[in-house]
Amino acid sequence: MMKLLVIIACIVVITVHWSDFNDKVNVTKMVDKSIEIIKEGSK
Repeated sequence: MMKLLVIIACIVVITVHWSDFNDKVNVTKMVDKSIEIIKEGSK
């Protein structure tokens, strides 16, 4: 039960602060880089 509460709390915090978080860590850039790395690795 405690784990569930912690997970819900994390989700709430992340969604509330998503725009700030997104500015600090450009998620889309990270995803693009990850995809590039995976593609390179699979060659």
